[in-house]
Amino acid sequence: MKHCKFFLTFLSSFLLFLSIHVAHTQTTPEQEELLQEVEEYLEQFKTANDNLGCESMFLGCVNSAGDDIEKWEICYDAYVKCVDGPARKITPRTPEHETLFHNLDQLYGEFEPVAGESITIEDYRPNPASTFAYGRLYSEEGFEGRLEIYDLSGNLVGDPIDYIIAGGEHLLSIDVSDFDNGTYLVTLIVNGTPHTQQVTVTH
Repeated sequence: MKHCKFFLTFLSSFLLFLSIHVAHTQTTPEQEELLQEVEEYLEQFKTANDNLGCESMFLGCVNSAGDDIEKWEICYDAYVKCVDGPARKITPRTPEHETLFHNLDQLYGEFEPVAGESITIEDYRPNPASTFAYGRLYSEEGFEGRLEIYDLSGNLVGDPIDYIIAGGEHLLSIDVSDFDNGTYLVTLIVNGTPHTQQVTVTH
């Protein structure tokens, strides 16, 4: 009975998700199923394991801070903001999150950083989105960044979130389930340089 209930829930979610994306993508049913798995994993991460990515980020930050007390304070401040702002999460590619990244690799192909670029950020997917929008990024070195989201009228949506990100591959996930329908500009500012992509939200 439990498995039947899960299957019916999964099937209804899948059909709804497929109806949203079929007009906008050329993905196969297998890819749509993987996409649903990614969405479910992100939802689990948001609720049950919310502090895990924040803790990983904090440990990576303090490890690079060494004996610099001021940097430790910056790390802690970023950790608190990460915990308080779970709707915009950066998840490192670590063993506990490998299922998520593996599904993304199967769905969109392995993420390949651009040669010669210190930071590579892919377009957010799915686009349009109804629950989560997410994009993989790769950084050769750790950096401090700020995430800002604007609507097309130039209004800031929510509060900016400051991050301290270790080097390597990460996933930036944004909960858009409470956003109004429309197009948004998602900007990650790194060392003063904005990296902006458009995300369309439809419900």
